Amino acid sequence: MAERQTTGASFHLFPRLPAEIRLIIWEYCLPNRVAEVDDVFFILDGRENRQGCYAQSTTARNAQPPVLASVNAEARSITFQQGFKFHQQEPHTCLKSVWVQPRRDIMHLNWTSSYFRLLPHPVPWEKTVEHFLRRAEALKTQGSILADVIYPFYLRLRADGLDGTEVAPMPGLDDDYFRLGNFEVRGIVRHLRLRWNDIRTANGMVRWGIPLKARDPSEKISIHVVMAAVSLHITKEVARESGMFGLLGDAPVQMIKVGDTDRLSRFETLYRQNTSGCDTEVQYLFDTFASARFQRDVQDWKTEAESVILLHLWSFEREMKHELLGEDPGSAWIPNLTEEMEFGIEIDAVPPVPDEDHPWVKHARKSIPDLQPHITVRCCFNGCFNITWLPDGPPTGRP
Repeated sequence: MAERQTTGASFHLFPRLPAEIRLIIWEYCLPNRVAEVDDVFFILDGRENRQGCYAQSTTARNAQPPVLASVNAEARSITFQQGFKFHQQEPHTCLKSVWVQPRRDIMHLNWTSSYFRLLPHPVPWEKTVEHFLRRAEALKTQGSILADVIYPFYLRLRADGLDGTEVAPMPGLDDDYFRLGNFEVRGIVRHLRLRWNDIRTANGMVRWGIPLKARDPSEKISIHVVMAAVSLHITKEVARESGMFGLLGDAPVQMIKVGDTDRLSRFETLYRQNTSGCDTEVQYLFDTFASARFQRDVQDWKTEAESVILLHLWSFEREMKHELLGEDPGSAWIPNLTEEMEFGIEIDAVPPVPDEDHPWVKHARKSIPDLQPHITVRCCFNGCFNITWLPDGPPTGRP
């Protein structure tokens, strides 16, 4: 969404414009949103010294219809032509509905397998990521997930010059990443091969077609992956006048492609010019995001994540006896994966390296998703840095 500065002036001749022109202007005012479908458990600013932010309030605000829906009947009509309230019954989220704009929004899932260990009651989660990616595709939105779903990205440790191997992993969070039985990555692999048909009914409900149909092998899938996040605690007026969170300030969650230093710098300038500096963690994060080290680490993560996806795709196609794997499927990897590396057996902490000269690897490279690393910038009006946060738990109070 383009960013702008307001002058406080109004265009009094707007009602006299032809209806076709007015409708185009109303549509231009709609936000391009990151439609979060579930709650934020981790703000993604580093696990050891996180930025204090009650992110759930931003998620709830972001799930509402755009401000344009409340302007007048004409604007409301355009709003409901471009989007609808998507009702969901997912057991891991308190969001019962999310406003979704097909072909305009990014649809984002905050889920990781660690949610299963944090929720008070067990919920089925084995196909959470797989179902989400299929829903996002059926709704004609860009799918987005957390980087940790595929392979852990230790932001704080990497920023401090470590790679995550110098400390013990977070209990319950990292024990499944390097298993061939990682349900989340296997779900991504299934999504690569099959897709849903969707039926959009008049009342905005979506019914999923059954059965699944095979995907065209030449179709390339793109997945946004969020590496890190930062919350800017500013006022509603500042957010709206900046134009950086939608023209009307109703897109409080934004994504910046890693490497887009110009856009990242504009958000940093907004923070510096409109805060007292009390939220010191924010500057640390902006400095980290702009560093060459961060860029290299993201690229390293992408290489590792692609290897993890290839590994699970190899496991699947090995079971299907893919012809390119031949009599020695393990030869697609360096070192050669032996028969002991069966489903659910833990492999090395660092994924094996695919043999780029192997026929199957050349073939598989064309089908794995295009992972696009991003940074999330959240706009919060709560002044959360004034809340007392416990070292290893939730805040002592909410705004």
